[in-house]
Amino acid sequence: MICICIYTHTHIYIYILTNVNSSSKGIRITAMETYAYSASKAALNHLTKVLAGHLSQRNVTFNGVLPGPFESKMTKKTFEVHGKSIIEHVPLGRMGIAEDIAGTCIYLASKAGAYTNGTLISVDGGSLCVSKL
Repeated sequence: MICICIYTHTHIYIYILTNVNSSSKGIRITAMETYAYSASKAALNHLTKVLAGHLSQRNVTFNGVLPGPFESKMTKKTFEVHGKSIIEHVPLGRMGIAEDIAGTCIYLASKAGAYTNGTLISVDGGSLCVSKL
């Protein structure tokens, strides 16, 4: 998990990026037997909403960014073995890149995202929008 805190003279913005290529396991059933891992992601998603509710009175916004398929040190082996299959299930037909996550964080940290609180934003190329049946 990566926590990004941005302080201004009037607000504190807090964003949680769960481990790359994994956060959607907290909101979608996966075929992989990663029970504890999936439960921990769901817990982070719920914690994001709880903290947003409790900390908003202190001008703290708390949001979650849920990355889909992004290559990282953690996912390198998985992509070597299953990369083609993973990309076939992404409607945009590619893995995410750093700029995809950066753009979402910039939005949340800007005045445009100042009223966004307790939100889970999927940055997954549409992966959660397709059936895996």
